[in-house]
Amino acid sequence: MCEWLDADCVIISEIVEEGRRVEALGMQLDGESVAEFAYELSGSPCANAIAKGYAIYPENLCEIFPDDKDVADMQAEGYVGVPLKNKSGEAIGVLCVLSRHKLSVPEKTRQVLEIIALKAAEQIEHKHREETTSLRMQRIASQQAAIVQLSTSTPHTLEESIQEICETSSETLHVERVGIWLFSEDRKELRCLNLFNLGEAKHSFGTVLQSDDYPHYFSALTSGRAIEAEDARSDLRTCEFTENYLIPLGITSMLDVPIRMEGKMVGVVCHEYTGAIRKWAADELGFACEVA
Repeated sequence: MCEWLDADCVIISEIVEEGRRVEALGMQLDGESVAEFAYELSGSPCANAIAKGYAIYPENLCEIFPDDKDVADMQAEGYVGVPLKNKSGEAIGVLCVLSRHKLSVPEKTRQVLEIIALKAAEQIEHKHREETTSLRMQRIASQQAAIVQLSTSTPHTLEESIQEICETSSETLHVERVGIWLFSEDRKELRCLNLFNLGEAKHSFGTVLQSDDYPHYFSALTSGRAIEAEDARSDLRTCEFTENYLIPLGITSMLDVPIRMEGKMVGVVCHEYTGAIRKWAADELGFACEVA
């Protein structure tokens, strides 16, 4: 590629950190491979390549992008780049070529770059699939170990057993808070038997929720199905908790599964996640239901 365009550098990179940065998967500079190179997208020519689908700057690159430190350090003069896109058409990386002199671009340069970008995107997607499978297998192994631990444990009291369930679930699913709540006889109240806070390694109990205060949530529970609220603050089933509970505690996602005894729903196990909005995996839902 460098020889064909008489350029000094070619980079195939992957977008990371929610679109803020790119990391080089392969980079050639002055005929040598460069490892572990990354740069900020904001203010870079690559940001324009992603936004427009194709970007070319034959000369004056440093003047056009004065805030791009990497362009300045390389003393780059010319640039051409295209995004790498997944099968859904979303940008997942960038293929770019840079030159320290005015860049002369032959005909069909864009078409050639897009063909190479397509192949590179396929490799990135394949890598993502392998990573996803590996992570899923690791999660399942951890979940199975937790189930074995809970099923073979012999706590002395019911309170100790409930605390162990909350702690194990919190650690296995990597959620900040796990609570076990039981319905009143008339199902108009939920009373907390135990709430474990992972960050503080602390247990609490006694909080009572009234159906009149959270009608949508109680209605959703009566369906008997799990509540997988990825965005708990906007989900109609859980948004009633937003102002007084979710925002103050930084909770973004919830996974609530029913507790059943003799076929009757008697309570719920609540998993509360803090951080970026979380999409619950099928194996995570399965683990939570098995624990409940």
